Amino acid sequence: MVHFLSSHGPYRTKLFELNIIASPECECGENLTPEHVVLECRINQQNDDGTEKCRIVELRKELQATTTTTEILRDETKREALDRLASAISHLEKMKYIETHRQRRNT
Repeated sequence: MVHFLSSHGPYRTKLFELNIIASPECECGENLTPEHVVLECRINQQNDDGTEKCRIVELRKELQATTTTTEILRDETKREALDRLASAISHLEKMKYIETHRQRRNT
């Protein structure tokens, strides 16, 4: 959850600020902020073959009725769901970055 709250995780907006990548945009065209990638973007909900990643979909459903991060943090159950979701997505974003970095080195 620290990555999500501080925006100092493997998110494209932070990597762009550090001049590590060329664009802060998500694959869907939006700026890839922690809020976007964790709570909004549907791209991280699907596997490469188009099937849904059940864990991410389930965790997002727990947070759907909440409109702000402040509301989520005030509710222990939702805070725990956000923590699990942010951890899962941070891991996915880190793995995407590592794979992109490996591909660049190999070309």
